Amino acid sequence: MPWKRQETGILLKGVVQPAWPFLIRFKEIEIVRIMGWAEGGGNFITSQVKEVDYARGLVFTRSGSLYSAEWAENEPDISTVMAFAAFFWIQSPELAA
Repeated sequence: MPWKRQETGILLKGVVQPAWPFLIRFKEIEIVRIMGWAEGGGNFITSQVKEVDYARGLVFTRSGSLYSAEWAENEPDISTVMAFAAFFWIQSPELAA
């Protein structure tokens, strides 16, 4: 998912901190999303990621949103994973099933 965006006129929709990229595989479908905590609190999962600049922490999604991702240095703990699994189940039941 190489970065292709021009740098002029890009407005951030928000900051995800800490942020973890994750891959969803379902039959022939592979989707990458970013999960983390939204600036100001609350769990957060992006729409499908289309482009990533890992070095600068920029994520561009299918919905056209641009996020700043402050990458986590380690994996999330089990309670965080479970919170995001529940969030994902509610948000995307067709894939969760």
